[in-house]
Amino acid sequence: MNTQMKTLNSSICRILFATFLSAVCLIALSTQAATITVTNTNDSGSGSLRQAVEMHSAAIRLTSVRR
Repeated sequence: MNTQMKTLNSSICRILFATFLSAVCLIALSTQAATITVTNTNDSGSGSLRQAVEMHSAAIRLTSVRR
């Protein structure tokens, strides 16, 4: 009986892990990203980072900076 319980617990853990992993993958696939182009280093005005953030008014994660 002890061996059967271990097998059952192992199976339940695998199912729960697979369910959790599937949920994480679905969440990751459903997120959307936008590309925002900044064309100068000015503090404000057309092409500045400040203007881009104000236009999109969303949480922005900086991924690269090109000079």
